[in-house]
Amino acid sequence: MKKRIRCCVLILIFGVLVLQQTVVSAAEQTLPSGISFDEIGSKMQAFEKKHADTTAGLAVSVFTSKEDVTQYAGYTDMEKKIKTDETSVFEWGSTTKLLVFLSVMQQLEQNNLDLDTDIRTYLPKDFLKNLTFAEPVTMTELMNHTAGFQEEYVGLYEKGITAYPSLKEALYEHEPKQVYKPGTVTAYSNWGVALVAYIVERVSGQEFSSYVREHIFTPLGMNHTAVSVELSDCPWVQKQWKKLQCYTADGEKVKDCKTPLLLYPAGRAVSTLTDFRMFARAVLTKDKLLLQEKTWELLFMPTDDFGTTQIPKNMHGFWMASYGIPVYGHGGNTMGCSANLLLDVKDGVGVVVMTNQAYEEIYNVQMPELVFGTYDRSAYIKEEMIPKGIYRTARTDRRGPFKWMSLSYKMGEVDDSQLWTASDTDGGEKISYAYGDDIRISTWEFVLEIGSVLLWGLTILWAAGSLLVQGAAACIRKIKKKTNFSPFRNWGIAANGMQLLVLVCFIGTVYGVSTYQKWETYAWLFAVIGLLAFFMAALALYGMVKRKNHSWTGKKRWFYGNLFFLLVTVLNIGYWNLYQFWN
Repeated sequence: MKKRIRCCVLILIFGVLVLQQTVVSAAEQTLPSGISFDEIGSKMQAFEKKHADTTAGLAVSVFTSKEDVTQYAGYTDMEKKIKTDETSVFEWGSTTKLLVFLSVMQQLEQNNLDLDTDIRTYLPKDFLKNLTFAEPVTMTELMNHTAGFQEEYVGLYEKGITAYPSLKEALYEHEPKQVYKPGTVTAYSNWGVALVAYIVERVSGQEFSSYVREHIFTPLGMNHTAVSVELSDCPWVQKQWKKLQCYTADGEKVKDCKTPLLLYPAGRAVSTLTDFRMFARAVLTKDKLLLQEKTWELLFMPTDDFGTTQIPKNMHGFWMASYGIPVYGHGGNTMGCSANLLLDVKDGVGVVVMTNQAYEEIYNVQMPELVFGTYDRSAYIKEEMIPKGIYRTARTDRRGPFKWMSLSYKMGEVDDSQLWTASDTDGGEKISYAYGDDIRISTWEFVLEIGSVLLWGLTILWAAGSLLVQGAAACIRKIKKKTNFSPFRNWGIAANGMQLLVLVCFIGTVYGVSTYQKWETYAWLFAVIGLLAFFMAALALYGMVKRKNHSWTGKKRWFYGNLFFLLVTVLNIGYWNLYQFWN
C-alpha cells in the first residue's frame, strides 16, 4: 500500500514538474527580436505610452499557435470617449486581399483553376478589352501584381451610390489599360485583385462574400467579420462599424471616411481584433483553410523576387516584410483605418495590428520591430549605389484622362525605409520595392513632360493677362467712344477664353476624382475639353490663314503669342489624353 502511495506521489510530482517546465518554456520563448514572450506585453505598453499623444484607437496582438498577448488602447471615437475594446471593429483595408488569395488556393485544391493558365479561360468572352501584349496573364501574375495593369482611379470608391453594382459590373465598367508586359513590372493593382476574386466567383459558382463566409469565416468561427460592400453579410459588424470614427495619422478627425469600396474584395473587410487574429493564426498554423499539406507548402513558396536577386518579394499574394528576419503578410489602408498582418512562418510567431487612423505607421510598421527585430537592409542586400537617372512609380496612369497623375519623379533617391534593389531586366531599368517598382524614364521624356506643363502654365497666365488687357482696352474705347473693329481682336479673345475654359473643366475633373464622385458626373468635362481642343485647333488654322491674306499692322507679337499658346494647349490636351471621356 505504501509502495502504491509512493508511486502516486512520484507520478504527481513528475506531472507538476512537466507542467511547470511547459509553462516556463512558453514564458521563456524567445522572439526573433531577442526578447522573451512574457516581456512583449510590457514592451508594447511602453511603446504605446511613448506615442499616446498621436494615438486614436489601437488594437494589437502578438501570438503563437496557442498563446497571445493582446492590448487595446485609445478610443474608437475620441469625441464621445468610446474606448477601444474587444467589441471594437476596424477596417482591414488591403489586408482583405489575403482572403482572396486563400480562396484561390482552395479552388486550386479542388482543381477548379490553375495558377499558370491564361485567365481568359475563366472569364466571359471579350471580358478583358484593354490588353495590349500578346503574352497571357496568369493567376500568379495577378497575385504578384505583375499583370501589367496601370492604376485605376475610377470605380474603386464612389460617393452617392444608391444601388451597388455586382463585382462583375464594377470590374467591367472601369477596366484599366495594360501598360507593362506581363511578369516584368510590379505595379500594385486593386483592380487586378478584385479580378482574381471574380474568377473565384466564376469557378466556384458563388458570390465572393458568400464564398468567403462559407469557406473561411464559418470554419474558423469568425462570427464578427463582414466583407460585402454594405457589410450586410454580418449585421452586428454593420452596426458596430457605424460607431467607429476615423482620424489621420496625427490624430485629426477625418470627415466622411466611410465611403463603400465597390471593388470590395480588394479591401473591404471589417472585424474585431479577435477575428483578425483567428484568420492570421489559421494561416500561421496551417489550420482548416486548406486540406492538403502540399497546398500549404505551395502557398509559402516564393512567386516573385526582388529584381535579379534570389530574395523573395512575394509568395502567392503575401508580401515579404524585411524586419530583423523576413516575415510575410499584408498591410492595409482605407480612408480612415490602417491594419497589418505579419507572420514569421519559421518560428511560428505572428502580429496583427488595427488602428482607426489613415496611413498610420507607428503601430503598423514600427511596433512589429519589438517582435521581429529592427529592419537592416544590409542583412538582405549588399550595399548598392543609388541608381542614377529619373524614375517614376509603376503604380500610375500612362494612358487615359488621368495620365497627368504620373507627374511624379524621383532623381537619385530611394526609400531606405524599405528593402530595395536596382536591376535592368525585361521591364527595363527599375528599382524594386515590395509593393511596386520605380521605372526609369529617359531624360527626353522628363524634359518633354515638365516642359509641356510649364508651357501650359504660361499659357494660362498669358490668356488671363490678355483678357484683362483686352477688357481694359475695351473700357477705354467705350469711354473715348471709338468703334473701330478688328477681326483679330475677337479672334484673340476667343482663343484666350477657350484656354481658360479648358482650365476650368480640368479643375472640375480633378475635384471629381479626388472627392470620389461618380464617373458619370464629371466625364462630360473631358468631352468638353476634347471639343475645345478641336475648336482651338481650327481657330489656330484660321488665324494662320487669315494672317497671310490680311494686311495687319501693330500688335504682331500679341497675335503670334496667342497662336503659339493655342497650339501649346491643344498639344497638352492630346499628350495628356484629356479628351478621353471614355475611361
